[in-house]
Amino acid sequence: MVGNGDVFNEDNERIIDGTVNIDYSDPTKITSTLTIQKVTADAGGEFNCALRWDGVYLESTPVSLAIRTITLPPLTSFSASGADVKLTCQTVADSAATLTFHTGGGEAVSSVEVETETAGDVVTSTAVLTLPGVTQSGVYYCQAGWGDNLVRSDDVSVSVLDITSSTTTVWGLVGKVAQLACSADVLLKTNTAPFLVDGARVYATTVVTWEYFDTTDSTWKSSDTNSRLVPRTPLTSAEGTRTFSLSLLNIQANDNGAKVRCNVAYQSDPGLSLYGGVVTSGDLTVRLSEITAFTTSSNAPIVGETITLSCSATAETVPEFQFLSSRSRSFNTPYLEPVDSAAVSELGNTYTATLKVDFGAAKNDKKNLVVTNYFDCGSVSVESYNTEGNGATITATDLGGGSLKQTITCPPDSSTTKYNLAERANSGQDITCTKETGKYNPPYLAACQPTHAYTYGSGMQKMTLETSAEKARFDFCNLSFPVKMCAS
Repeated sequence: MVGNGDVFNEDNERIIDGTVNIDYSDPTKITSTLTIQKVTADAGGEFNCALRWDGVYLESTPVSLAIRTITLPPLTSFSASGADVKLTCQTVADSAATLTFHTGGGEAVSSVEVETETAGDVVTSTAVLTLPGVTQSGVYYCQAGWGDNLVRSDDVSVSVLDITSSTTTVWGLVGKVAQLACSADVLLKTNTAPFLVDGARVYATTVVTWEYFDTTDSTWKSSDTNSRLVPRTPLTSAEGTRTFSLSLLNIQANDNGAKVRCNVAYQSDPGLSLYGGVVTSGDLTVRLSEITAFTTSSNAPIVGETITLSCSATAETVPEFQFLSSRSRSFNTPYLEPVDSAAVSELGNTYTATLKVDFGAAKNDKKNLVVTNYFDCGSVSVESYNTEGNGATITATDLGGGSLKQTITCPPDSSTTKYNLAERANSGQDITCTKETGKYNPPYLAACQPTHAYTYGSGMQKMTLETSAEKARFDFCNLSFPVKMCAS
């Protein structure tokens, strides 16, 4: 019952701001008027007028008040890139509304389906906007019109979730591990602000799968069929980006140009208006850092001739080239004198170093051109004759240029034990590994040999003494430390 003109809901919120006026100016009738201020959607419904005096109660026929407004506005939505999104707008009024959708800039959007349903004096109009294959985020609103009277909903955003980055090219070395990764949006946002539910950020649920390109039959296959491809645990940043990683183990020579891709499946959630779908990255390619060519302009130079040696390699950045000869570690012999410094030319990720060599007075001196592969001493195991757990320490020293020295230090002597370094022909206190050999020389660290002091001992000894007068005989005598002599 309106009563004094105000109506409150169960939460004690005023939904009708009304004023009741009664006119007694005409003695033959009483006129009562209800005025509603600032009509809202909650003011809609049935109204009737009731009169009561003495024992008489009269009630008028109900009349309906249909508020022309948008009763169901479109909702903020989220979509995997490429998924279809639907926005719904609905009005409930006394007549059908003309419903349209617009972008945040006011441009009308097509592909709107409108349905009308009438129940008594109430007409429900529903419009559905379908956005097919959404790839870009946007802002939309719904507009309802009854002739020249227009109302519009608040702006809502459609936010697209997509792969944001990937390691399109990863460089590796044979025998090593390559790490490939792709990152995707998972934090739900409205425009640029995080979307909150009960004050908390909301993240999309994702499932990632990896595929590799099989060159044998030119098809993409699941990484589960390749034991050298190992997915890693995803990591989510504070900015709301989730990174998915894949390791390629034990890189092989034929992995050059290998391609993989990640598939990020966003799970649908109707409660959040999240439209799921699968987003696929571009190709992630593995490239090998390797020497691709080593050539000479002449294999048989004559006296005074200048030849050019060219070495080409592929790498992520410009590598350090070094030319070596069989007579020295670089071209510094009387027969091989550099005329110009090595110049590096770049074409994409292929680098070529050129060195000119003047043979001078050399007479048809044939040289073998070699490329040296260096070793990683840091990955070479250290072997030792020493017994573990005796307190000895092993210290590594970086000698520079890729060489390492390992030194064993025996524990300090105690009152009962003394340590001596027991070196052999193939062991020493110091062993050194160079990048040229990839081995330690000598191959073993020496052992720390303990010597323990004697504190107690026992035994027996038999002694025979002869004199000119007689023979004296000592029987066995127990000995102990300190030694005592006892005769019989």
